[in-house]
Amino acid sequence: MGSPTTADPDPEQVLTRYHEQQRTAPRLRDFRVDVEVQAALPDMGKQGGMTGTRVQKGLDSLSYAGAQFTGDEMIKRDVITRYLNGEKEALRNPPDIRLLPENYRFEYRGAALYLDRRAHVFEVIPRDRRVGLFRGELWIDMETALPLREFGRLVRNPSVFLKDVDFVRDYRLEDGRSLPSRFITKSDTRLVGAAEITVHFRNYAFDGQQPER
Repeated sequence: MGSPTTADPDPEQVLTRYHEQQRTAPRLRDFRVDVEVQAALPDMGKQGGMTGTRVQKGLDSLSYAGAQFTGDEMIKRDVITRYLNGEKEALRNPPDIRLLPENYRFEYRGAALYLDRRAHVFEVIPRDRRVGLFRGELWIDMETALPLREFGRLVRNPSVFLKDVDFVRDYRLEDGRSLPSRFITKSDTRLVGAAEITVHFRNYAFDGQQPER
């Protein structure tokens, strides 16, 4: 982690802009995106995957078109299907876990380069132990004040079958929006040991537009 230069915008001003956007930006709706899911249970030597197109209509209708599964049936049933069902539940009952001052404290950690973007990096410390909150880092694009990366460990496990859940969420900037590009989660389960999921998101299309290849 490096120090900001004199040419970099003030980190607190960037954080304030980020919070303003988090409060006012509408939730993503009415879009399609191609997904590739890779999952594994390393302790059991099992792995598998799924490809398809994630289709969201409105704020809470989610389906997958052309889904194709490969690999072990246990991965499909106990890892990928659980992940997909969790996505649907989060859309139907979205918790307020936004990275805002009422949920987190923010401590500046320095400047970093994310691909070709300069970012201000903040440690995020949750104010309580609600499900969905995490302790880790938030990387904010200096120019746009949009998120580039979030990672850390959930402070409360979402299920009694999980012991520790670590994740990385990467974003891409496109048409003034910050869109998820990759999601990685690694958890320690009580039944089958370690479980790993990596999801890639490509070719977003909004409002009936065809995705750009």
